[in-house]
Amino acid sequence: MLVWEAIVETTDTTLVTTEWAMFHLAKNPYWQDRLYQDILEVCGSEKLTEEHLPQLPCLSVIFHETLPKCSLVPIMPPRYVHEDTQLDGFKIPAWD
Repeated sequence: MLVWEAIVETTDTTLVTTEWAMFHLAKNPYWQDRLYQDILEVCGSEKLTEEHLPQLPCLSVIFHETLPKCSLVPIMPPRYVHEDTQLDGFKIPAWD
């Protein structure tokens, strides 16, 4: 039961993080286009696979920005960017 509980909790955490990332992508066309272009450059007409993930820095940025904003642990307060910022070549707009 302990092993099963760890598997279910891990899956749920990943699912909720992915849902939040998709929610924020749906609200931000710039990042949708940026991610789409990265995927086209890396994969072309191939199917996206796990081997492609290290070559998609935009996807990593999206998840790393989603985690602090939509924390799955209620103790950790959300973090916001209060002014437009550029980090490692990525434009990060201020959150309202």
